[in-house]
Amino acid sequence: QVPDSASSPASSEAIQGGYANGSYQWNIGPFLVDPPELTTLYAQSPALIWAVGGGTSTGTSGEPQAYPLVAQYADGTWTEVYPGADPANDFILAQAASDGAGGLWATTTSFDGTRPRIVHFASGGFSGVTLHGTGASRTGVHGIADIPGTARVWAVGSRAGTGGKKSDGVIIEYAS
Repeated sequence: QVPDSASSPASSEAIQGGYANGSYQWNIGPFLVDPPELTTLYAQSPALIWAVGGGTSTGTSGEPQAYPLVAQYADGTWTEVYPGADPANDFILAQAASDGAGGLWATTTSFDGTRPRIVHFASGGFSGVTLHGTGASRTGVHGIADIPGTARVWAVGSRAGTGGKKSDGVIIEYAS
């Protein structure tokens, strides 16, 4: 069964498939996301799956303006839950993990010279995350994972060196 589309016209595609006739087969069908890209899936459970990514639009001064996209699979249907450009949300999502309360922690991509960072998606909107500790302002976050059966989330990244020093790898922990 191909996922249902939202009320908007389908222009991108969803792919489903299986193993048949001695090979893996993927079936392409209608989907709701137009035009940005979805880049990562996060399966919170068999019944709740998130897809994240984003795109760019033209900003007010003609420069590229990044924006996030979040889609959710629940009750057998994909729904776009954060669909568009907002000047306050100038990032594209890279990875996601559960926040344990119905939302997501997500990393962003590097865009226009900014370091990748962590953002929080809950109740249909985003909020920034402040990192604390030595060199927090120079830290870029590249990967994130929730720890099953706990309220903890771990992230990894790098802290840019200053004064000719090399970068350091960092591990970041969140526990509610």
